[in-house]
Amino acid sequence: MTGAKEQYQLAFNHTQTGRLDEAESCLRDLIARYPEHPDVLHLLGIVLKNLDRVEESESMLRFAVQKCPQNARFHYHHGLSLIKSGEPAMAAEAFSRAVAIDPDLDNARYNLAKALKDSGDLESSIKVYRNLLESEPNHVEALYNLANIHSELERFQEACELYTAALSHDPSH
Repeated sequence: MTGAKEQYQLAFNHTQTGRLDEAESCLRDLIARYPEHPDVLHLLGIVLKNLDRVEESESMLRFAVQKCPQNARFHYHHGLSLIKSGEPAMAAEAFSRAVAIDPDLDNARYNLAKALKDSGDLESSIKVYRNLLESEPNHVEALYNLANIHSELERFQEACELYTAALSHDPSH
């Protein structure tokens, strides 16, 4: 029998190389032996999300968060699963918790802004995008999405400036 650490590493490697069925098999075996291990639950949740089995994914990631509530990445991936489940308001809560734990987790801040926008809270989305752009001024997707919000709100001058900034960083965008 393969040791748990080795089997987890094998599952992680399978995940990284896109061999998701093999990763799931390794992780299911680990879950049978260690049913409440947060790292195994987390990685299995990611694998299931990537296999488009979002209900199972959300459940695994929620359980991982319950087991290890101070792990920003667990909240972040739970948020991604909730986005895929069509739950932007709940995803925004998960991303917000991730950012509260790790303010430097830029992917969580970016996805928080998107989830806020998708749930209809445009002004909060603008604030999060602006905050992200303070630390990462060349974030083309944030510039573009923020420009779209300003355009939607008929703030065309701000939108134009943001579109121009996005294009200056990535002319092919």
